[in-house]
This record gives sequence, C-alpha cells and structure tokens, in this order.
Amino acid sequence: MIYGIYQSAAGLQVQDYRHTILANNIANVNTPGFKPDQVAVVERPVEAASHADRGSKNAILDRMSGGLYETPVYTDFSAGPMEVTDRPFDVALAKDGFFRVRTPQGDRYTRDGRLEMKSDGTLVTVANGDPILGRDGKAIRIDTSSTKPVQITPAGSVQQGGEEIAQLDVVDFKDRRVMHKTGKNLFEATGRPQSIAAELRQGAVEQSGADPIMSMVNMIAATRAYELNATMIQIQDSTLGRAVNDVGRLG
Repeated sequence: MIYGIYQSAAGLQVQDYRHTILANNIANVNTPGFKPDQVAVVERPVEAASHADRGSKNAILDRMSGGLYETPVYTDFSAGPMEVTDRPFDVALAKDGFFRVRTPQGDRYTRDGRLEMKSDGTLVTVANGDPILGRDGKAIRIDTSSTKPVQITPAGSVQQGGEEIAQLDVVDFKDRRVMHKTGKNLFEATGRPQSIAAELRQGAVEQSGADPIMSMVNMIAATRAYELNATMIQIQDSTLGRAVNDVGRLG
C-alpha cells in the first residue's frame, strides 16, 4: 500500500512540473519570437531492473510499474508564423539563426526582431532596449543627422541612403542544447556562436511558437492527471487506515 502512495506522489510531482512548463508556454503565446519548452513523461523502471540488485527483487512489486518521471526540458526551436507589421525596423528571421544582443550580463541571443532607434542612433530591441550587434561585435548606430532612409535588406545589411553602415550578426550553434533561457525572451549559450548567412524579412515579426490550443489541451490533461493521483492517495490512505484500525480490532 505504501508503494502505491509513493507512486501516486511521484505522479503528483510530475504533473505539477508539467503544469508549470505548460503555464509558461501559455503565458507567452503572444510573445514575438518565443520558443516553447517541452517535457516528456516516461515510465520509471522498477528498482530491481534499474539497479540489477538481487536483494531488491520482489515477486509482486517487480510486476508493477515503477511509476513516472519527467525527461529534461527541451526547447522547440521550430519557426513561428510571421506577422506583417510594415514597420521599417521590424525584421523576422525566415529560417534558422538568432540575433545577437548585448546586455549588462553579457551577449545574449533572441529571435525577437522588433527593433527601434534610440535618440543617439543606437539600434536596440523594443522588448528590453538591448543594443543589437553587428558582425564586428559592436552596437549598430545610425546617423541621426541624416534624412536618408534606413533599410535592412534580406541579407541583414543595414543601409542608410543605399550605403551599408553595418551587417546584422545572425548566429547559430551546431548543438542548440548549449542554449538556455535566461528570461525576457533571451538565451545564453555555453558554446561559441557561428555567424551564418541571414535570411530576413523587413517589416515583419516572427510570432510565438507556442500553440495556444494544444497548450490548453495539454494543460487540462495534466490537471486531470494531477487530480487522479491525488484521489488515488486519498483512497490508499483510507484503505491503509482501515487495515490498521479495523483489521486489528477483529482479533
């Protein structure tokens, strides 16, 4: 009976963790460039199978499930849908890659291409006000004294009056598992980024990769699974109470 309570308690922990991941995805369904997190639930092997320990074998328990546990969280980097904004400083990555920005904590990476120009001409992200970097590793600055129009080409060239003033540094990683979310829709990475050929669309923004319908469906499933595990604990606790109190009274 205690074994069953342990299994149900583990189920509660798994569904609570899954609920937290899904809730964050739902909260960011309208965050441009957001990449949703995913987590899988797998069956845990029984103790005897996982440790090959003869002393832990049990003829009855070994025929039961070992319970559930969650796999490490992974980020789905699939491209989200594009929304046309017609704003000159909005750019969307048509394929792979990330914009490199500079924050007080160091360089970070994002898919959010909503940009704006500060009063001194520095090109920064709308979301956090972080300077976006060029291939030379420096912040991109536009000449505010000039009336010439600014354009960002599909190849990532920032031009003013037809002359290139900088090249957006679009980067990627051979193994994206080195990338970790740091909040504010930014990633940090332990590996070295590689500059890649940019494929941009000016006047557009990549929308969130979180599917609101599927996220809600999965949220409901996680909530119901949590409730079922809680109910199972109550049933087992009640049965255990009767075994201790009523059965003992029969003697």
